[in-house]
Amino acid sequence: MRPRFNQVGLYISIFIVGLIVTGNDRAHSNSGPQSPNAFGSTGLEASGSGRNFTYLALTPKTDPNLRILTRNGDRISLIGLEDTVWTGTNPDELNRALGELFHEKKAFYLTETRETRYGDLSGQVFLHDGTWVQRYLLERGFSRFVGGFGRGPIWRELLAAEDTARQSRVGLWKDRRMKPYDAAKPEWIKPGFALAEGVIRRVARVGDRLYLNFGENWRQDFSAEMSRAWRNRSSGFPFATPSDLENQRVRLRGMVRWYNGPYMPLQNLDQIEILTGFSTQQARTEEQSPFEH
Repeated sequence: MRPRFNQVGLYISIFIVGLIVTGNDRAHSNSGPQSPNAFGSTGLEASGSGRNFTYLALTPKTDPNLRILTRNGDRISLIGLEDTVWTGTNPDELNRALGELFHEKKAFYLTETRETRYGDLSGQVFLHDGTWVQRYLLERGFSRFVGGFGRGPIWRELLAAEDTARQSRVGLWKDRRMKPYDAAKPEWIKPGFALAEGVIRRVARVGDRLYLNFGENWRQDFSAEMSRAWRNRSSGFPFATPSDLENQRVRLRGMVRWYNGPYMPLQNLDQIEILTGFSTQQARTEEQSPFEH
């Protein structure tokens, strides 16, 4: 009788192992996209920390924020994109574009997940075929990139997507008013989220604050503060000291408010793009900045 007992024990062991393997396979199949190239070269990989959702629609036209509604009632903010949809973008056109995108595969995957102070979820949104929704919208000119990822692969990919739309003048870039402001013409710069391009005439340090001055008169010219951004810097920024930015042509992106002229506080160095094609030998202004008194 003993051999028969061992045989039964063997069958039970095989059954238990089978359950474990099946459970692992099911868990793996629900962990998001499995293709190693699904997210391009961004370094974003499928992992068990991601979450799956089913697309329903965008938030109503009366909602100024660009958010996705899911069938479970979640509201998902598209991290990296401008919160407020540009008023010139037709909400019906945007809904139609996303409706077409999610038409056959309404399921999507959220990675880099965070919860906002309003209770929404935010993150990078991907379809299971690898389509990256943030890049999709930027390439078609439905929004602008705000940064916040550091100067890494995600930053480069989304900047390139926005640049594609801007150069092609599609979506919101059809309107000439959306082009980056000229930092040398502060009278044209308005409050709100903006892009501005110009030459940094002087980097001024006042106490523990760092200012980028784009003109001679700090009481009326455009300026930016990068104190917090510099403290939070990480690898990838091409300059070792703040003063290295002097006489560099840059493009800034961020919220503009009025403080002795148009003023943009920078939270991260990925809000600064160093533009090519500018000679660093251009004559610098020799007049001392009022910030240095």
